[in-house]
Amino acid sequence: MKVVFTDVGCSICERTCSGLPVFVGQERVLWDPSDWLRKRFLGGLAPRSVRTYASHLCGLLDEMEREEITWATLSDEWLLAHFNKHLKNAPRTAPQALRTQLEFLAWLEANGRAKNLIGIGDLFRIELDDHGRWIWRGKRLKPISLPSLPSHEAIEATIENLEVRDPGLNSRNEFMMKWQSIVGLRAQEVCLLRIDQLPSRGHAEKLLDQRRAAKIKLTVTKGAASRTVSVHPLLVLEAHDWIENDREQILERVGAAARARRVSYAAPNTVFLSNRGTPLNPRAYSNLIRTAFKNACTNHDVDPTDRVWCHGLRHRGLTDDLAHRRDAGQRAPALHTMHQAGHRSLASLSPYIHLVDDDSVMPPEPPSSDKDDRSNNRRADK
Repeated sequence: MKVVFTDVGCSICERTCSGLPVFVGQERVLWDPSDWLRKRFLGGLAPRSVRTYASHLCGLLDEMEREEITWATLSDEWLLAHFNKHLKNAPRTAPQALRTQLEFLAWLEANGRAKNLIGIGDLFRIELDDHGRWIWRGKRLKPISLPSLPSHEAIEATIENLEVRDPGLNSRNEFMMKWQSIVGLRAQEVCLLRIDQLPSRGHAEKLLDQRRAAKIKLTVTKGAASRTVSVHPLLVLEAHDWIENDREQILERVGAAARARRVSYAAPNTVFLSNRGTPLNPRAYSNLIRTAFKNACTNHDVDPTDRVWCHGLRHRGLTDDLAHRRDAGQRAPALHTMHQAGHRSLASLSPYIHLVDDDSVMPPEPPSSDKDDRSNNRRADK
């Protein structure tokens, strides 16, 4: 991400507007921060202040781009970690930058460019008090060190605290979190995973017997570039169990409701559905995990510093993927993990890879369940 500035040739409403910042990330203009500062300048903000505000936003946007955070996934937890990191390196300027960033985020919300991002109440991902102050900052926020890699124990505790209106969706949420924390997929890639992309049940069982990974080609990815990922066959079998049981029940209920209203309903081809029979929205999925982690903290099932969030599951999966490949002695393991992640270079992969102790590495298959036991028994009978 970079910032370029307009020259004397820039004119708005017959006014020379040189020195206006234009934010550019991943070969496209980021219009939201550019528009905000342009409006502030036309409203009377001094050019020097415009450049200062641009530098305040640049740090936030740059880290969001590196960690692939969007307005839909930005949260209290992530902003707190970002602020603490800035506070550690620049204790005098970090509070000023935070004020600018919160003001900009409030403008996004007020102008409909973001939804449920910042406001009063727990419906917003960045929660303000009745006076419009950020609750998570409090009266005095000292630098703390939050791990950017959720532990397996914290992930399991979060899964145990998943909260949905329909109990039949518990298995869906657990499976989706596994596809992120084991395969390393993005939220959008999990939510838009299609049934026709999965190997058949019979083929997955054959791969399980052969102790080989299933290959799945993803067509909906960041940057619209398809890629093939390696998936443990047990995850594929769990997906088929969901499709044939809980998913089928959703389709029957939604179909019956549609017939009663005399409207047509066409079931989507996505694996994971909402209770309305539509593909699950990535934002809704992210909020499910955020709420579950908060519940786990409230119930003292997890330490609040062992943070679990949607994109953190992807960090966990890619870190474990590299560790497994190294343990297996695979040649150029980092390159294979880079392709698994869908990155074009090892440099872009580096923020996702963390040094972990040997005892924190997840085993090369999903946690055991009744389905896993049946698979093991079937192989033992052979």
